[in-house]
Amino acid sequence: MKIVSIVSTLALFCLVQVSCKKPPVIEGHQFPEGPRKVQFVLYTEQDFSHDNHVIVFSMSIQNESHHSIWDSTLAPMKISEIPGIDHKLVFTKTINYNASLLKTGFYYSITDVGESWYFEAFPAGDTLKLVNFNFR
Repeated sequence: MKIVSIVSTLALFCLVQVSCKKPPVIEGHQFPEGPRKVQFVLYTEQDFSHDNHVIVFSMSIQNESHHSIWDSTLAPMKISEIPGIDHKLVFTKTINYNASLLKTGFYYSITDVGESWYFEAFPAGDTLKLVNFNFR
């Protein structure tokens, strides 16, 4: 009987711990729980029709410690093939709950030219971030 009582008490304690989970508090602010979405948009408003350098874009989401939470690389393309605003590339990534500040954006590498990046902050507590990258 004593074992049943101990097991029952332990089970009740675990149940209370799981059911009483509160949303996290960061810097005195309480944020809702749930997934966060990042929408990556890539296009250009410039005429690169004669630029045949190959470019590779990578989308990235990083935490405050600069560790990658998610990344994805697009197929290589010629700079002349980067779509205009009417045909922009749009990718949406949902990440598990993470209330901290995130770094979202693009890395890109141009063959025989070099590498660069475009990043924006995804503030703590926000649930949607639009990374609108107009390549120039």
